[in-house]
Amino acid sequence: MLADRRFVLYLFALLINSTVYIQYVSTLPLAMQAAGLATVWYSLMISVNGFVVITCELLVTKVTQRQPIKRVVVVGFLLLGGGLSIYSLPGGAAVFIAGTLVWTLAEIVGGPTMFAYPGMVAPEGLRGRYIGSMQTMFSLGAAIGPALGVAVYRAIGTNVWWCCGLACLVGMACALLGMRDVRVRSAQDPEPATEPVGDPDPEVAGGGA
Repeated sequence: MLADRRFVLYLFALLINSTVYIQYVSTLPLAMQAAGLATVWYSLMISVNGFVVITCELLVTKVTQRQPIKRVVVVGFLLLGGGLSIYSLPGGAAVFIAGTLVWTLAEIVGGPTMFAYPGMVAPEGLRGRYIGSMQTMFSLGAAIGPALGVAVYRAIGTNVWWCCGLACLVGMACALLGMRDVRVRSAQDPEPATEPVGDPDPEVAGGGA
């Protein structure tokens, strides 16, 4: 799997995505407290996120699954970085609500595609390793993200949100370089369009250890 260098770039993009995304459970409540907002406002942010995901994700996925995969991922990274960057602006509760809505859109636009990608491009015999590595990198980002985000927040304050935006640009570049253009199979399009995957060497494709 590691011989597929483009997939390794995708994994790095996913690590950045997860590290930035998880800031809503660590840095966001600290920033809202520093802005003088009561705990109930943070609860409202999480409720808004959950409501939008439950009511809109399936509808949005019906649209995004028919779009070029790189376009979907780019939009997802831009929405994630843009939503968190909004938190650095003045404006109190309204700013936090607006930022949460934007990065929630990133979650329902880019999330399903990022998670489905390994199963779409994995060579026969390596699908388990491709999917497992994706889950590992997402979990790693969720593990290191809170500590890293809080440390940066303590050092530079609300500028941490601009750092999240810049990190998303790096992640987006890695995704563009690493991800192949594939489409989800549908009833109207039984043969998915895809680029050749990886090295044709049979050992790389699953014949070796």
